[in-house]
Amino acid sequence: MQVTFYGNSLKYTNGDKNFEVAPINGATSNISLSTLIDKLGEHYGTPLKDFLLGSETCLILINGKGVQASGGLNATLQSEDKIDILPFVSAG
Repeated sequence: MQVTFYGNSLKYTNGDKNFEVAPINGATSNISLSTLIDKLGEHYGTPLKDFLLGSETCLILINGKGVQASGGLNATLQSEDKIDILPFVSAG
């Protein structure tokens, strides 16, 4: 499973645009989005985890669809899934 970060989310990943998910407990499928976020937080730190869990900071897409359409944090991920992290943009 691949996670791709865009825009200002890169500041939480030290500029890493892509993250390939290694097996979690021997598997990369049938894990929840919540488990994936925990894994990303372990790798990049708490600020990224907080950013991902903030309801008004970013949009998480699973295979091009918003996570709410897939079950939110309980969404089940498969090894072939593509996860995109898109920060919200604001202008004033």
